[in-house]
Amino acid sequence: MHRSLQKNKNRKTMTPSQTSEHPCIASINFGRWSDRIRYGDPDALSHLYADEATFHPTLSDQFAQGRKEIAEYFSYFLELRPVASLVESKIKLLANKTLCLHSGIYRFDFNPSKETSHYVKARFSFLWEYHDGDWLITHHHSSATPMLSKS
Repeated sequence: MHRSLQKNKNRKTMTPSQTSEHPCIASINFGRWSDRIRYGDPDALSHLYADEATFHPTLSDQFAQGRKEIAEYFSYFLELRPVASLVESKIKLLANKTLCLHSGIYRFDFNPSKETSHYVKARFSFLWEYHDGDWLITHHHSSATPMLSKS
């Protein structure tokens, strides 16, 4: 695992009492998630998800439940060398600031350094829950935006 991605108990994480500026929570959490996408380690990525998390993946019709199934999907997905970026999003804090709903549109660029690169825009929602000193994804939905064909 990439050294900077190892779980570090001393790292600073925003606690619910520090979350008056909720866009910062979503930005930090999305940054952690997209960093793990970029480094290509499905195990490190799956550890951003709660043990019993649920996930509707972007490029699959399967419904993943739990870290093991989530890591299995990302094993396939990360072979495509995606780079994730936000296009637009909204954030809402819930349950005394212990839940953060982050939804919007993101973009995956695949093989961005190659001539055969391509991208997919997808609608997403993350439900992050503050638990035992860390923000974990309890539900993630991602679906490619429909491409309209011109007639």
